[in-house]
Amino acid sequence: MAWKIIFTVLGLLVTGAAARCSPGSSQKITAPTLNLTPCNVTDPTCDWHGYLNGPDTVILDVNVGPGRGLDPSWVDLIKQIRDQKKAGSSTITTILGGVGIGWALQGLGRAFFEVDVPHAKADIDKWNSWYKVDGIYFEQVWPFNCSTASDMATLVKYVRDHSKSPTGQRVTIFELGQNGPECYLKTTPSADAFVTFQGEYSDYQSYVPASYMKKYSAARWYHQIGEVDPSKLTSVVRKSKANRAGQVFVTDLHFTYPHDAFGPLPGGNTTYWQNEVKQVASSCMY
Repeated sequence: MAWKIIFTVLGLLVTGAAARCSPGSSQKITAPTLNLTPCNVTDPTCDWHGYLNGPDTVILDVNVGPGRGLDPSWVDLIKQIRDQKKAGSSTITTILGGVGIGWALQGLGRAFFEVDVPHAKADIDKWNSWYKVDGIYFEQVWPFNCSTASDMATLVKYVRDHSKSPTGQRVTIFELGQNGPECYLKTTPSADAFVTFQGEYSDYQSYVPASYMKKYSAARWYHQIGEVDPSKLTSVVRKSKANRAGQVFVTDLHFTYPHDAFGPLPGGNTTYWQNEVKQVASSCMY
């Protein structure tokens, strides 16, 4: 699978109080934890332990999506995350499963920009039946024109009609990787969010949102920014707020291939991550 799983902000749990923002002006962390594996989340050496506080949403990948069969260790991990939230020990409210669009098609010898709806539906069914996730993160959605918009609308409806989430959520995120055309918002108005930037710090300095984006809620835009030095973290978060990114994930890791950086705790330690959580929670979007 090409692009894979994911993580509201309780700044009080980390350091500093969260800003009181008007509806629609607060920013949240959505963590694409696609390369993490199950472990005891209460163990400080467990990669998941650091992610318990900070993200609102996490994105999962078992093995190229939901994998070929139910894996009890992933069932247990999801239960641990939900139990920690119930106990007040975690900020994670939403767990998504990753479903690849482009790579599956390449494997079938088809054009990259076509969507194999039956294949995607089968993966959605597996996520729902085996792991009862709160929604789907669609990876590698075609960002260049509207040729796949109708198929993606079909998949969003399928997610909403077949969810088995115990929280009642039916969240969908499109990983465009760049601004993309407005047609996705018109044909899939119930889609929750779109990754409209996925890249490195140097590229983010020149990023400009598409003009149509100001018509929609900031919660629809999600930025994933890599290779951010600790000294640049505060300014990057501020820029993401100025760009009206209602969801964000910042890491110091290099995006040679974006998903390579989706897993390890940013900075490799709690200091970087705690500062990221603090900066996201400390002010409202501009």
